[in-house]
Amino acid sequence: MNTQSHILLAAALFTRRDRPLRNGAAIVGGLLPDISIFIMWGYGKLTGVAETTIWRDLYWRPEWQEASAVTNSVPLFAGVVLASAVVDQSTRNQLPGSLLSVTRASAIADAVLVLALAALVHIATDVPLHVFDGHPPFWPLTGWIFQSGISYWDPQYFGNYVSMAEIVLAAGLVIILWRRFRSRIVRGTLLLAAVSYIVVAHHWATSFSL
Repeated sequence: MNTQSHILLAAALFTRRDRPLRNGAAIVGGLLPDISIFIMWGYGKLTGVAETTIWRDLYWRPEWQEASAVTNSVPLFAGVVLASAVVDQSTRNQLPGSLLSVTRASAIADAVLVLALAALVHIATDVPLHVFDGHPPFWPLTGWIFQSGISYWDPQYFGNYVSMAEIVLAAGLVIILWRRFRSRIVRGTLLLAAVSYIVVAHHWATSFSL
């Protein structure tokens, strides 16, 4: 899926009203597995690399493939989930006299947990939608990459149908979040997210020919 869909899905699953730390963690977690790709793309544009070269050459270079392996590692984020759960449980077992510090520590542990869970959801929904351009989900234990028969973008592998399904999903997620949050900032951001699908489609159509 496109990155904005991962973020919307993480937000719908994990955000709550009046929980800014948790909500920020959900958004960051939804983005995190793709962060190395954004850095790669930004580096390419700043150094004058053509759009087609970014995706046909730069993307496949070992350093960027390794970076993507790290940010798409299920063992890594599963370890973070386990560690944050242990920290949260230990803080809850502290004496009531330090209730304020326990509450803060618990909130931080909760945010870290949500970040890792959002990243895992991103990876879980990404793995089935890559044919030749996926990442090793179990790095560093193995470099194995699942090669799906379905692509989120390639028309040769049902990409057109997946794109339509993604748009429907995104619309539903925007509606869920719109009803959950009444803040003008949040709703404005949701509108921008909706518009981003048009912008991304226009970008591919005008600057990159497959």
